[in-house]
Amino acid sequence: MKPLSLTLSAFGPYREEETLDFSAAWESGIFLISGPTGAGKTTLFDAIAFALYGKASGTARQSENFRCHSAAPDRECFVALRFSLEGKEYHIRRRPVQQLAKKKGGTKTLQHRVVLTLPDGRVLDSVTETGEVVQQL
Repeated sequence: MKPLSLTLSAFGPYREEETLDFSAAWESGIFLISGPTGAGKTTLFDAIAFALYGKASGTARQSENFRCHSAAPDRECFVALRFSLEGKEYHIRRRPVQQLAKKKGGTKTLQHRVVLTLPDGRVLDSVTETGEVVQQL
């Protein structure tokens, strides 16, 4: 699996929406995610694991804790991953359960949601079915 791009919104330390484009990194055949302790490397792996499987890359974090505490209260927390596998491109977008501010006051609960777009254009939005398809991939 080759990650092509990763978008994070209100996820971990990312207050706004940020997109990382990995496509240029693949030109040399390999790439490395490196940096000092606390730079956010694990956050990127958590985001990729959450997009694919609905959970963190390790056991230290839980999906209900992914939301950035300093993000705007009405900004949705989500990750979107575009990746290729065996020459075919996939896109998956997932959000954890979260509380969001309503425009007229109060809060609303957004449920866990996932949308997987397959290379043939089919769109899956069932958490269970998407999980099964990702496991098969």
